[in-house]
Amino acid sequence: MQTEKLWPAWLACLLSLYPAYWLASFLLFAAPALGRVAFSGHTLTTLSVGFQGISASSRPAAPVPARRGSGGPSLPVAIGAAAVLALCARRHPLCAGLTLAMIGAVGTSHLVSRMVFRNQWGTDEVSGALVFFAMLCAGLRLMLRGLAPEGYLRRIGILYASFVIPAGIVLASAGLLLFHRQIPSFYIPILLAPAALGAVLVSFWPVRRSECAAITWRPVATLMTLAILIAGGGRAGAQAFERVRYDTANAAIAALPSIAADLPFPKMFFQKGVNFTAEFPGGYPSDSAREMLRNLPKHGVNSIALVPYGFVDRNTGSVRLGGRMEGDEGIEQLSRLAHQLNIKVLLKPQTMSQSGYPGDLEFASAGIRAEWFAQYLKFVEHYAELAKRVHADMFCVGVEFQKLVKYESEWRKIIARAHELYPGPLVYAATQGPEFETINFWDQLDYIGLNNYYPLPDDLSTTSIVQRVEAVQKKFQKPVIFTEAGFASFEGSHREPWAERPGKIAVAQQARCYEAILHAFYHKPWFQGIYWWKVGTDGHGGPEDLSLTPWGKPAMEVVARWYLQQGR
Repeated sequence: MQTEKLWPAWLACLLSLYPAYWLASFLLFAAPALGRVAFSGHTLTTLSVGFQGISASSRPAAPVPARRGSGGPSLPVAIGAAAVLALCARRHPLCAGLTLAMIGAVGTSHLVSRMVFRNQWGTDEVSGALVFFAMLCAGLRLMLRGLAPEGYLRRIGILYASFVIPAGIVLASAGLLLFHRQIPSFYIPILLAPAALGAVLVSFWPVRRSECAAITWRPVATLMTLAILIAGGGRAGAQAFERVRYDTANAAIAALPSIAADLPFPKMFFQKGVNFTAEFPGGYPSDSAREMLRNLPKHGVNSIALVPYGFVDRNTGSVRLGGRMEGDEGIEQLSRLAHQLNIKVLLKPQTMSQSGYPGDLEFASAGIRAEWFAQYLKFVEHYAELAKRVHADMFCVGVEFQKLVKYESEWRKIIARAHELYPGPLVYAATQGPEFETINFWDQLDYIGLNNYYPLPDDLSTTSIVQRVEAVQKKFQKPVIFTEAGFASFEGSHREPWAERPGKIAVAQQARCYEAILHAFYHKPWFQGIYWWKVGTDGHGGPEDLSLTPWGKPAMEVVARWYLQQGR
């Protein structure tokens, strides 16, 4: 195809791309749940509509105790859509191909992200990713029938210009808005890689002239109209759903006893805890979160850490609050329910930066660092006031700032301000190793807090860890809690307890590591509790899950046995 004839086709692709993304979003992430609500008696739990597309989730009448993830793309719906698009491809290969490629790209990137970031490498994820990648390649091949460029490099170039790069921009922008947080830089190549690889592969084979079809604008208009109808109807439905959800949640919370204004803040109590984290799609202000919270006491849990996130721009030092999934409304709801269940609450706000890990946070100049401390003080003030309002039983002033804790005077100002705003006990959550062992401001806090991911030797001996922790405790004469601790359920996780990566499933070994830590510390007189990382509001876990969660695994049985039978 001559260059001047490529321009209309390229323009048609750009006009069709975002509507195709919307259609893919609806088919993969909303239609299955809406179908289950309509035909299987499920209850709609979330319905979200925005620039990032549309998504919905549902749950059956009888809740499932542990689930292997949630919110995944629907492969059966995608296959049905592919069959319909194949019928349309003879007359309109460009639009049909672009839509099929977008369905494949969205499905592949979601499943690959799940494997990389949540370490879910099960058969469903791997086989699903391969099928979606095949759809992506088939769609790109159909696009070439509409574009028909001559030459291998021209075929790759036009696919990159008309799909790979703009689709990557849409996917990255949608992900940023969907999760209300900064996406780590290494996330972008993961989103781009499937489409980039697919374009390279399908361009090897020339397109015969007999296969080519003329460009028409009717399918472009049809696709845009369909996306507008889905967006408009979905938006109206989401607003109605949110009103019902908000009223239902408020009614459920209003039925609980209010927290007495004069309720004391005990300085010392033994914490049989878990980190209770806000997970997509519902987060803290959801039925699934309240349902999961009600399940915890039967495992002996008497304390939860609620973990809202803030986001740092390391180039400017700015700090902003997180999104709705872990917002103040959900924290207030869960805190009130927790107190009704006799569960204490540790409010433990954390931050993420471009790297995704607070331990890497440092700044290029003293001025930016000073701005960050000023902004972080406001961040702490916000959550200290919230902790007092919801009567959190403990407040954490910071988590794993390995490269910033050396600025002791700034931290002492932050701790002093937290004491002014919040009358309960304070803790800081330090990373294992040099940070934990060299901090000097423990004397200003009520507890020494450790995110205990010290590696264990192959015999799981805890002697060295106990010595390290006990040395800090003796120096400052403060009680110690593990603000986090955990092991993933893959083979060898005791060597890198903080890691989540692919590996051979080993839930029994995870349980043995839990047993070793509890046996070593539980009855130490200076030890006041542990918060395992983590139990999510979506209930993900189970015997095939490789991640750090103990939920639905033998490790949770170990936790229950110690919490219920070992006193304190």
